[in-house]
Amino acid sequence: MKLAIQLRGQLAAAAAAASLEREFAEGVSAAEVVGALAAEFGGEFAAVALDGAGAVRRTLLVAADGAQVADPEQALAGGVRELTLLPPIAGG
Repeated sequence: MKLAIQLRGQLAAAAAAASLEREFAEGVSAAEVVGALAAEFGGEFAAVALDGAGAVRRTLLVAADGAQVADPEQALAGGVRELTLLPPIAGG
């Protein structure tokens, strides 16, 4: 399935892109998508998106077609077209 991926904050900076399109198999989980992107972009992207065990950081907001994904390990619902990844924002 073709998936549009919106990256925000540090993830967009690390990937040098705010949006991407990638092809994934049906039944892919958000965690698998994030893991594939971390492998592709490495470094800062992986550090922001994944914890030391390689799991999606709990502080990373993941949304599928605008609805928050509660469990990134679960398969994305059929028909999902867009995944948004939003890291925590530090400000002052």
